[in-house]
Amino acid sequence: MKPLLLLAGIWCLTGCAVYMPMQNAAPDIRAQHESEVRASTFLSRGEASGAYSPLKHVLVRGAFGIRTDSGDSTFWRGRQYELAAGTYWAPRNWTLGVLGGVGQIRNQTRYRNDGQIIFLGEPVQHEFDVRCNKLFGEAYALYEVSNRFSLGVSCRSTRLYFTQLTDVGQPIDLRQLTRAEPMLLMRFGLGDPYQGRRPVQLQLSVGGSATMGYDERQPDPNYSRRQLRDSRSYVALGVGILPHRLAALFRQP
Repeated sequence: MKPLLLLAGIWCLTGCAVYMPMQNAAPDIRAQHESEVRASTFLSRGEASGAYSPLKHVLVRGAFGIRTDSGDSTFWRGRQYELAAGTYWAPRNWTLGVLGGVGQIRNQTRYRNDGQIIFLGEPVQHEFDVRCNKLFGEAYALYEVSNRFSLGVSCRSTRLYFTQLTDVGQPIDLRQLTRAEPMLLMRFGLGDPYQGRRPVQLQLSVGGSATMGYDERQPDPNYSRRQLRDSRSYVALGVGILPHRLAALFRQP
């Protein structure tokens, strides 16, 4: 029961945050012409991605995330995308790879629950409008425990470049930010394993994002800037389809 409550608590942290990381990639691609398509939910937002290997040891990937919110007094509305390329190696039951990419983020967030109180006892009102570009690099490792189950770990370094950053219409003195973003994942295979590996996967991932060089024990005195620098965490559930494995099933006599 306690682990379930902990996961539920982390999942709830994906609410009204100014910046929320996308999932790391860690694609399950081991050879040329292999591909995957994935869709995930963070409870409060959704994400989709696709990856493909056009050449041996070469990987390309795109991902898109969105949240729409009809709220008025409290909301988080945003969209972001990223494009990446990299390389991978597949020794025995391992898949190892590195990726580098670019992306853009557009978020609008309004809330009053950051814990700060003004003189007359009213919570501090935040209304962020954020646009930024990002550069990132990622390294990942997957281990196939069996044809039904695999484990993975991934870590990103993401550099954010803010092109617009305001809180209640006032500019925030922050131009760039570098964040470390680790992720753990479990994948559960579904489908008939004629070729040993299953074509449909359920994925559970747990990840986070922390500002590099920022000590939260000595927080930024600027409350608006602090909301961007504070750590974030998430739990995501998703499903993946690997078309090359589906095609192998249809080729069976």
